Amino acid sequence: MDKSKQTPTLFDVVTTYNHLRVEDYQRTYSWKSEQIEEFLLDISDSTESKATHFFGTLILQESMEESSTATVVDGQQRLTTSFIFVAYLRDKIRGLKSDIIPARSKNERDERVVDKALDFLCFSKQLNDYRFESSRFLKTLLTNVVLSEPKQQKPVPSRDNTGKKVTRDFRKAIAQIREWIETDLKKYEEELDKLQRINDLLDSVLDKFLVLKVTTNTLDESLDIFLTLNNRGLPLGPSDLVRGKVMSILSSGLKEAEQVKLHHQILDDWTNVVEEVGDPETFLRHYLVSTSKNKIQKKKVVSEVTDRINAKEITERQDKAKKFWEELQEEALIYSNIMEPRMGGDCQYRLELLEGLGKSHRILLLAVLNGKLSDQDRDEIVRLIFVLAFRNVIAGLNAQKLEDFYQEQAFLFREKGDCKVLRKSLHDRVINIEIDIEKYLSTDGDSGFVGRALLHAVNRATSKGANHPHVGSSDSHLEHVAPQTENEHWSMALYGNDSEAKKNYESDISRIGNLTLLDKGLNVQIQRKPFSDKKESYLKSNFAISRDLQDLPVWNMKVINQRTQWLSEMFHIFWAVDASTDKMISFTDWLR
Repeated sequence: MDKSKQTPTLFDVVTTYNHLRVEDYQRTYSWKSEQIEEFLLDISDSTESKATHFFGTLILQESMEESSTATVVDGQQRLTTSFIFVAYLRDKIRGLKSDIIPARSKNERDERVVDKALDFLCFSKQLNDYRFESSRFLKTLLTNVVLSEPKQQKPVPSRDNTGKKVTRDFRKAIAQIREWIETDLKKYEEELDKLQRINDLLDSVLDKFLVLKVTTNTLDESLDIFLTLNNRGLPLGPSDLVRGKVMSILSSGLKEAEQVKLHHQILDDWTNVVEEVGDPETFLRHYLVSTSKNKIQKKKVVSEVTDRINAKEITERQDKAKKFWEELQEEALIYSNIMEPRMGGDCQYRLELLEGLGKSHRILLLAVLNGKLSDQDRDEIVRLIFVLAFRNVIAGLNAQKLEDFYQEQAFLFREKGDCKVLRKSLHDRVINIEIDIEKYLSTDGDSGFVGRALLHAVNRATSKGANHPHVGSSDSHLEHVAPQTENEHWSMALYGNDSEAKKNYESDISRIGNLTLLDKGLNVQIQRKPFSDKKESYLKSNFAISRDLQDLPVWNMKVINQRTQWLSEMFHIFWAVDASTDKMISFTDWLR
């Protein structure tokens, strides 16, 4: 790749600005040893080959108020690492007797190597006018330990004085980069040779490292571009930008010490939210969808939040931002209870099964599971959502339209709080979905989550009081009784001498009637063995639905079709439109 307008050098991009800032909403420095090692290897390769290297994308949001100032939206890991590297090369030059490489001929001039580093690090002749300004959490450390001239530098601290480990990776990066440079320069005994090597390393990172520079003027535009690009750094998501918005508004007018305290509090709050919800990006979008009539795509999350907390007066903006932040934390607790419910009984079990099917149900449940409903109303609403979600998948209906329905009902319920209206809306939607469950289970029995959920539900209903692995547990395996790989024994067992029927083996063994649940490990032992041998392993299983097969003398297409019919009937009990009083029973009891 050659240098061009589209792919300028790292030096050209950085020196365009007097100030390159990393906002506090950004994740702190997070590159690990492997990423730094790759960075150093790229420098080494470029130095030896004199070839250019594509360093990645830099997304810079240019300031409308301050000329020559930009916010780093994407690329802070690369920039931070580069400044550590260049700063230490400057330090090594300062330790030499001379920083000048003499001209090789009369027509050349001497080369003052330190100027290359200083021009990159500083935007003026003042040695402390640093271009790069990290977030509040690394700013002081970067300045005092890395960017400062060697005589003013402080040693790298052995621990983070905040007690939050936010600088750990940064401190490790400094040590790793410095150690690499020290080891590299030890190869050269003469000072001039060392200086020439430093000069070559600087040329590589500053003039051979090319970047894709993307400039924007607004945060929304930055996010839109960011979400479409892949890069080597850790991704910045909408939730980070939203957190930054809240930080910025609530910090307005505060003194430095108060800002630091507030920012730490917001980071602590956000850490708690992430621990509760796991995936903050999905949670944030679901919360916004659940509380809005607007259609909110991932790239619209930041603009939606901005609109919600926007106001002419700063005090009003702060009130809105504070309320939004508090509500977000409250909703995170509800969201956590949806993903990992703890109320027990069928309600909890249905929520666990829903989590295996998808995520959009959380939008409506965020509005419902706030603790204000009676257990009876809560359980019935969860049951109807459960039935609706599964039947929607079985019918092959549009998932986005179902999400739109969840959003509409969530917004109405938050406004009115009318449980009867919600129950009727759910019931009406479910009753209008037509499904042929036996046909679905005969053709898609092993291809989706529905079949596994049905087997698990039947197993649970027929093994009361027994321990059974969670539906998503790695300890459970979807077992094909007649194996997926056909052999002569199993072909004869299913079809006898019917050569025409044998052509259907692949589709027949995928029917729900040929499936069961088996403990991890047991399935590996038996795989393609005859049914008589498999039954011995089934008897050892923790799953009642597999132990039940012990009583069957043979396994053939008749049994598969019977079990498909039986499981279809069991589906209509647990996934009934109107709550059924019928009980699910084992296959052998059903046969009787």
